[in-house]
Order: sequence, then C-alpha cells, then structure tokens
Amino acid sequence: MRQLSDAGSADQGCVPILLHFDGIHWAQQAIHTDTSPIGLQIAGLAMVSPTDGWAVGTYLGGMSPAYPPSAVVVRCHAGSWIEVARYAAPAGVGVFALNAVAVTAKRDGWALGTGGLHLRLHGGGPTPDTAQSSVAAQPNLWGVAMSSLGDGWAVGDHGTILRYHGAGCNAYTP
Repeated sequence: MRQLSDAGSADQGCVPILLHFDGIHWAQQAIHTDTSPIGLQIAGLAMVSPTDGWAVGTYLGGMSPAYPPSAVVVRCHAGSWIEVARYAAPAGVGVFALNAVAVTAKRDGWALGTGGLHLRLHGGGPTPDTAQSSVAAQPNLWGVAMSSLGDGWAVGDHGTILRYHGAGCNAYTP
C-alpha cells in the first residue's frame, strides 16, 4: 500500500494519512507518535478488525543525529493509532524501513523490510529486541502473507521468495 499524504511545502515535508472506510465515507485517522509525524512514511497495513491492526514504515527523521532514519511500528487499538516501536538504522545504513506487515486473527505475525529486516509481532506488540537485519547479505522484502500462526510467505528483491514455517525462514526462488 502506498503512502497517502498531504501535499506540503519543502519546509513542511509530508504528513502521513491513515484513512478508514466505514462503508459510506472515508475518514482520516490521527497517528500519535513520539515525535512529529512529519517524515513518517507508512508502507504496509494489516487489520484484524475495524479497530485493531498494524501499520509499518519508516521515519526519515531530520538532519539531526538525534533523529536518525528508523523503522516504525504503529498499532491501532480500540480505533486509536499509536506508535509502539521505533528501531534506529545501524551505522552506515541510509534507509531502515519496514515495508510490509501481515497478522493473523490471534494478533501474531511479521513485519518485514529493507536489508532482510524482520520483526515478530506477538499478542498485540512487537516482541522486544527482535528487529533483526543483516543488511549486506539480505534482499529488501516487500510483501508478506500469513496463512496461519506457523506458516507464511514473503517476497523481495531479485525474485526472492521466503517461507516461514514456525522455525525460521527458508529461501525459495522461482
């Protein structure tokens, strides 16, 4: 899913928009973050119900080292969108992004992104310290689908297809 954003001036940047369709109208939803939402780009969205779901992306930050590029997880709980995790890019990495997310009805799943970045989502939150990436060796991952708690698929650069079956990811190519 591509980011929908308000057009802003070069000084303002873009502010992300999350929209909810109630069957008749589209309504904008606010995103509550630890810092300004300017520079936040939402790339993936997965909903368990109309008021429970996940969005992932990247916070591009500013020119200050205090705000490095970061992978971001945003959670919708009871209809309110709140940032629940932010993972700073390793030294020397320009973009550190989560591109896709998939969850099951049990609220378990995966968020995947650049350089093989993967994050396990479990029971309503990211599992602590599980943002893992081996940037030099892994492709960018762009899509993920979970068929059950223990089985899923991801796709990425260069024809990469990964299968998760409860114990880890194995690479399959077409």
